[in-house]
Amino acid sequence: MYCEQCGKYSGGYKYCKKCYNELYEDADEDENESDCIICGNESYGYQFCKTCYNKLKDYYFLVEINEFGELELVDKSNYPNYSKCIICNEDANGYNFCPSCHKKYRNKSITIRIDNCQNTEVLNAEYSGKKYITEDGHIAKSKAEREIDNYFFNHGIKHAYEKELSIQNDFGEKIELHPDFCLFKGKEKIYIEYWGFDETNESYTRIKDQKLKLYEKAGITLINFYEETDGENITSALEYKLSNYKEGKINY
Repeated sequence: MYCEQCGKYSGGYKYCKKCYNELYEDADEDENESDCIICGNESYGYQFCKTCYNKLKDYYFLVEINEFGELELVDKSNYPNYSKCIICNEDANGYNFCPSCHKKYRNKSITIRIDNCQNTEVLNAEYSGKKYITEDGHIAKSKAEREIDNYFFNHGIKHAYEKELSIQNDFGEKIELHPDFCLFKGKEKIYIEYWGFDETNESYTRIKDQKLKLYEKAGITLINFYEETDGENITSALEYKLSNYKEGKINY
């Protein structure tokens, strides 16, 4: 909004501060001020301060007046329209998904595993072709990935399939990657990528190179497997590479 008096930006008010003071020299100094109805902090003429607005803008919420006449957020779990997202367990406002997960998965077919009727895990959200079920219940994209997963399962190696990994790019932006596997070795995490072989697929090659650069810059421990060289005997390749990798490096 711009000042009606001088035309300068007024930050949402009818007049800028200078014109307001000139027009209303005798006015109450607090006339143009207001407090956030949630936290009570100064909100500069709006119902919500910036913090509460950013926190609640995508949600429906309930407030009530306490004994001191102040507004407070109400726990919605006792209300009939309350629900939690089946993916992340956050507030879903009566829907199956919260706004964040809906935005992330709305155009995808996802496979979800539910443990103990409450804990959920997204097993696959990217692939729409043939699915290969592993012995521990993951949904792999290929026979090779199923064989790798089964090896970890049968050898008691704690692992996750396509676990989300956040890495910053050169611009300081967070990039969400999904390495094929993540192995847990004490406090150490070892990531594994199984690369297909198609010299004619320029897009696949470009994405692979970009991901490797991100892994390297972040100091990720990554072990690479290749369909062309490791696909014929995956078990031997696994045993060799898992015994000879270097921490914090890209292991080819």
